[in-house]
Amino acid sequence: MSNNILNGVVTVSISGLNPEKFINMAVNQGILIWNIQRESMTTIIFNIKKADFNRLKNISKKTKCRVRIKQKYGLEFLIDKLKKRKSLIIGASIFIFIIVFLSSIIWSIDISGNNKIESYKIYEAVKDAGLKEGKFKKDIKLREIEKKVLNKFDEISVIKISYDGTMAKVEVVERDIPPLIYSNQEPINIVASKDGIILNVYAYKGQKQVSEGDFVKKGQVLISGTVLDNENNVLEQVHSMGMINAKTWYEDISKVPLNYKYEERTGKVKKKAYIMFFNKKLCIKNSNIDFKKYDKIEEKNVLNINSYELPVYKISEYYFEKEEKYKILTEEEAFKIGTEKAEGELLKAMPANVKVLDKKIEKELNGDTLNVRILYIVEENIGIEEKIF
Repeated sequence: MSNNILNGVVTVSISGLNPEKFINMAVNQGILIWNIQRESMTTIIFNIKKADFNRLKNISKKTKCRVRIKQKYGLEFLIDKLKKRKSLIIGASIFIFIIVFLSSIIWSIDISGNNKIESYKIYEAVKDAGLKEGKFKKDIKLREIEKKVLNKFDEISVIKISYDGTMAKVEVVERDIPPLIYSNQEPINIVASKDGIILNVYAYKGQKQVSEGDFVKKGQVLISGTVLDNENNVLEQVHSMGMINAKTWYEDISKVPLNYKYEERTGKVKKKAYIMFFNKKLCIKNSNIDFKKYDKIEEKNVLNINSYELPVYKISEYYFEKEEKYKILTEEEAFKIGTEKAEGELLKAMPANVKVLDKKIEKELNGDTLNVRILYIVEENIGIEEKIF
């Protein structure tokens, strides 16, 4: 049976007044017939080998039965079909070759995990180490590149480079760089990092220079590493140690016009679409963006076949029209907007570990503008080390 499938099998339907006679004559002539099924009183279906099909013509004439092919299958038929579609097969083969070829090349580099180091610096470093667009994956030694980049940046503790389709993903973990710590043997002053009013001073080592309630300026010595006697003679120079808590302040002023201008989307949107290949953009949908003001959102999607990523991207750009609107605010509405804006700026400016002692909010109407002033009074350690030269 397997040999028949390799050579080709034909499912045949014969119709006539005496289909049984047709079957008997075929068998008597040595034609192999199997899977015989009666479809109706005048129609019988069966399988024969492809090589025997032409022998049915004479039997059909003698029995006056009509012969029809219902199905053809087997390797021989497949080969015949492929021969007729030679150009299609060649084109498909070339396409597959191009896809496989292009997928073995790096077309883009993605850098993530960096907050302190600028991405372009990491990009230049991996490029100098041997990872660049247009290079074959087999020629790139990832582990060696990782070592070179680690040696170049003290700020990076871990780097991992991997492939995601035709993209090289560079993932970094930045090292938390501690503040400059001097040797315990080096003479050190503790100075003020900012202006403030001293709340308390704990001098564990060194000579205290300020007291509770003193107003100090940024850079002023708080605990001196130069220890003097009563006659101001230098006894020794030490590495000062201590903690100085001071009252400091953070202020922000927000100005809100009562004739308040804001922007709002109109609901109109236009789209542009591109295909990007080899870093070249081909426009496939263009729109005339005649909006005076708009928000632009870009979507970039890699094309893939059965989850296999191609070095081809579809870029969609959406333009949402905006228009300026005006609203006459009450003083209460303006105060709310100004307060939220000022507090947002202050929270970004203040360190996370400060203790809020007091908060003052003032408002002043100046013509058609409401000025909102917020002052945070906080407690924080303002002492930092400074080397004695």
